Amino acid sequence: GGEVTTTPAAGTGVAGEGQTVTVNVTPNSCKYLSALKYNDGSDHAINIAAAPYTFTMPASNVTVTATFADKTVSRIDPVTSTNRALMQNTSFVGEQIRVTYNNGETEDLAWDNASLTFSGYNMSTLGEQTVSVAYSGSCGSANTSYSIEITDGIPVTFSDCGITTVRKYGLGDVVPVETTAGEYACSGWEFVGWSESSVAANSTSFTPVRNFNASTARTLYAVYANVGTDWISAFN
Repeated sequence: GGEVTTTPAAGTGVAGEGQTVTVNVTPNSCKYLSALKYNDGSDHAINIAAAPYTFTMPASNVTVTATFADKTVSRIDPVTSTNRALMQNTSFVGEQIRVTYNNGETEDLAWDNASLTFSGYNMSTLGEQTVSVAYSGSCGSANTSYSIEITDGIPVTFSDCGITTVRKYGLGDVVPVETTAGEYACSGWEFVGWSESSVAANSTSFTPVRNFNASTARTLYAVYANVGTDWISAFN
């Protein structure tokens, strides 16, 4: 099931009464430590909730015993639960997948890991699709699925004084918000930036949106300042 050593090392005779002994456990592949004990004439459980595993040396010699159990795959899940938007007619990019084992351990795998297979998608067809994922590893196998959206572009809506303009960007493309100016200011007002929410009239501050990478649809509102005052508004 695995390898067990102690510090001080077993057989050296150097662990005196009252000394802390550390038990080092290395499970074999697809095994995990399920119990640990030492025996000085009677059994004493060693806490395995968290390493390092230790016990206090009694007055007599002891035997340390580890019990191992099979580690198997319980399930797999996408690390990110949000629907992923992918550009039409581009190469497929899958989600990172989390493998959960029966002992509670987890392992995150990149989508192109050789133990993962993605299927069921068509990169030339627009709309929502279900991607099937199969995992096959040395400790077992499991399946899951998640949704993707095949799009011809990520829409970013610019709302500017009641005039709406939709521009589309490729997944991951930089949306140059900081160099995209509002165009429809009323007389006596000047453009000061874009906001992710409408800014109330007579406000004196807002949080401007900075350049970002396109990933999901967003709406931005043009914000204008009244020349010569502290007032700002989104006019939307």
